[in-house]
Amino acid sequence: MIKFKTIGLFLFYLVPCKLLLFGQQLLVSQELDLRSDFAYYVVPVKDEIIVVRDKALKVILQKLDSNNNWSIEREIILEGKKWNILDVFKHEENIGIVYTARMERSIRCYYSLYDVNGVWKFHRCLSDSIDISSNENLSFQFSEDKNFISVGFRDHINRPFILLYQRIQDSIYYCQQARSVFDFNHAQADEAILSNKGELYLKAIERNNIKSRIKYAPRIIGINSMGQKVIDKYIRTEWELFTSKMCIRNSKNEVYFIGLCQEPGRSNLIGYSIQNMNKSEDPIFIEFDEGKIKEWTGKKNNSIYSNNNLQLRNIKFLEDGSIIVFIESVKQYLRRPYFGNSTDAVSSYSGSRWIDYYFDDILVACFKTDGNKMWETILHKKQFSQDDDGINSSFFVMSNRSFLRILFNDEIRNESTVSEYILLADGSINRKSILNTSFKKLNLRIRDAIQLNAKTLIIPSENNGKLSLLQLFM
Repeated sequence: MIKFKTIGLFLFYLVPCKLLLFGQQLLVSQELDLRSDFAYYVVPVKDEIIVVRDKALKVILQKLDSNNNWSIEREIILEGKKWNILDVFKHEENIGIVYTARMERSIRCYYSLYDVNGVWKFHRCLSDSIDISSNENLSFQFSEDKNFISVGFRDHINRPFILLYQRIQDSIYYCQQARSVFDFNHAQADEAILSNKGELYLKAIERNNIKSRIKYAPRIIGINSMGQKVIDKYIRTEWELFTSKMCIRNSKNEVYFIGLCQEPGRSNLIGYSIQNMNKSEDPIFIEFDEGKIKEWTGKKNNSIYSNNNLQLRNIKFLEDGSIIVFIESVKQYLRRPYFGNSTDAVSSYSGSRWIDYYFDDILVACFKTDGNKMWETILHKKQFSQDDDGINSSFFVMSNRSFLRILFNDEIRNESTVSEYILLADGSINRKSILNTSFKKLNLRIRDAIQLNAKTLIIPSENNGKLSLLQLFM
């Protein structure tokens, strides 16, 4: 499931036109007007695609069946008023909606279940005895298999609470004060992950309490499905961590912490840090490949690894237990338009700014679970866009048992192509173009794609305020 923020109407009718482009089969929907919807959600259920549209004052459901026919709009009845939808999920052969709603003078959290025709099946209040203060401080996580959901909120006297709900079992595992287990020292959690067993892990950056050149250190606290603390660890390294990410290998129920390192007080990144949080081991440091830097930049320096440019984007676990790390070169520039003058108080453009987005090469590295680097490679691309939050930029990783496909827009414009890198387990790559979007009014939001199976993707496209949906058969 993917949530798409929009400012527009969503009337969805599919055109059963099939195009054979670069050997790929593409099914493209009609363009839809996006002028009155607050958000929309796409949820595949069996052979149908369910679309839930949040129109602020009402919620609408439509479905696309296996014959490419859209049903008529059906209004979904949620509990209370002034809803704030957190997410929409497939629930066996139905759909479930997690949301908060105002009930008289209080805000409650609900999970509501509907069949694919929008017929109500049941509502469940997840915060029966506690009123939520507002929707502004809500946090929300779901497990990889989407069975567990966790909601963090504050009550009317500003106490933080956290609850865990198992959707398929319809079971609330706990609802308790967060500070009873997540006792960070004057720090706010900046990352959270939830395992398929209902274990919740939060990370916060705290001031280092031991004498070191490193002033701040990440601290990770984890609790099990009963709300009991099971992990409380600091990440101690002799390097600063510019960016980091927690990830769960659900097949082994292991939590990993992966970061990009830099020398204290310096801006150039020097390597990776990997730690298995379930073992009593120190973080493992792995240097960047100097030869790979030279290949990338054409010279012997690591200026390309400036922490202003690289972002840790994605982490994948392969069946053999190895870890694939994706790092993207991303730059953002704020500038005045050429017709503006910041010193001209009269000009209507004096306060306007342009934001340029650059999403370029991807550095991919593969590690064994003991930290040994197996290979490191570079996937070249260049993407530029302006004032769009980069929604058509970046990439999507499509998985199957044999290899990974990394899909991306070659250029961010109407007449362009979509390309892919085939990434094999030994690090070898093959690049090819798979789709020509010229004259088809397609601006694909590649990174928001939904993988249906090993060979099929659903990709949204937005063009001049119009939405279309693509089914791509690889």
